[in-house]
Amino acid sequence: MKGFFSPKGLLLAGGIIILTGLGLNHFSGMKGEMFLVAGEAKSLIAESNLNSTQDTSRKTLGLIITLDSLKIRQYIPEFEILAFRSDTSSQKIGSTHGKLIDRFPADTMKIRKVGDTDYHFRLRAVYPNFQFAYEYPSNRDTIKPVAPGITLELKTKEGTPIVTLRTDQPNKNKLDDIVSLGAPLYFFWEKSADSVNGMVNSEGKKENKIVFSGADQRIYFIHNDTLTEQPLREGVFYSMPGQDTEGFTVLYSFPDYAYLKAVPSTKDTLMLNPVAHIEVWKAGEGYRDAFIYPERRGRKGGEYAIPDADYRLGLGEIRDKALRYCDCFLSIQGDSKKTSKSLNLMSGKSGMYKGYRFTPIECKEGSLNTVSIRIVKNPGKTLKIIGFTILLLAFSYMLFKRSHPIK
Repeated sequence: MKGFFSPKGLLLAGGIIILTGLGLNHFSGMKGEMFLVAGEAKSLIAESNLNSTQDTSRKTLGLIITLDSLKIRQYIPEFEILAFRSDTSSQKIGSTHGKLIDRFPADTMKIRKVGDTDYHFRLRAVYPNFQFAYEYPSNRDTIKPVAPGITLELKTKEGTPIVTLRTDQPNKNKLDDIVSLGAPLYFFWEKSADSVNGMVNSEGKKENKIVFSGADQRIYFIHNDTLTEQPLREGVFYSMPGQDTEGFTVLYSFPDYAYLKAVPSTKDTLMLNPVAHIEVWKAGEGYRDAFIYPERRGRKGGEYAIPDADYRLGLGEIRDKALRYCDCFLSIQGDSKKTSKSLNLMSGKSGMYKGYRFTPIECKEGSLNTVSIRIVKNPGKTLKIIGFTILLLAFSYMLFKRSHPIK
């Protein structure tokens, strides 16, 4: 075989085609990211960073892209620890973390190093639905009443907050009805029934009240000018008068606040409020506890700043796994006068529109649904594939001739 279809000719043709494809990608290709907010149209511009705020009137590519809606199907998220370094030049719109320098699997008790610092950290635990649990010594009868108090878990339509009333600080023994429980709460270490009875109409106006007396373990309910009492028992739910579901549970009634300890725990295994407990220390020094949590549904994430360094540790969802449950619905217009066409990116998969490949890289659902899209245009991709195919055929033919010489 001679001429153009000889091995050398095929090698030359393949190389030329590949170089042509590379040239097209270099001069006409594009790669960048775009940050979209649901309902807001954005023009595609010829910038390596598609979030640039510079004047782009002469760089527009004639496409107007809108995130119509975003749906994140229910799934169990997985998390990793992220290390950031402050670098304003690398930040994109919507990001305040800095430059991501490392990712660490959520493996407990494995020691990790933070960048080029002398600091190390390890993950103690991940709490799926974080809350603080409270502990108190069992021998409380032997503790003097120095700073008595009571810790309650309230149950209202707004949620289940935990509150502590204490008598050692001014006005800390009372909680006004700011949690919509239906009555203010009062705690006293010693309060007789006669004294409580004087509170029924002591202020000249009718007001429901709940009064706790720690020393004699009693709860007094003042409701519609009527006083009733019940024994105070820990771990028991007390419903509000006339209510079935709203009320409170007494966690601890104690003689001294100094012995009350709050320990991290989880309400259940549902991944509703994930928080990671980490230990951070500098070489040769003791560790300190830190709690980090991710951005979720519009809530800003909590990060830990490494002392005397430009590093931060945060908790983030593993994007690649989360994207499998993200469906993005886009509208794309050639210009403002043309009818838009739909482009649906289902389960995090990419889609094509007029030579542009759109791939979601991060989806966030909350008060504002947002998505970050990677947009790539490689007009020379087909030529490169053809060129490499020709090169492969040429090399295969050369090897075949070498192993099967003509006699």
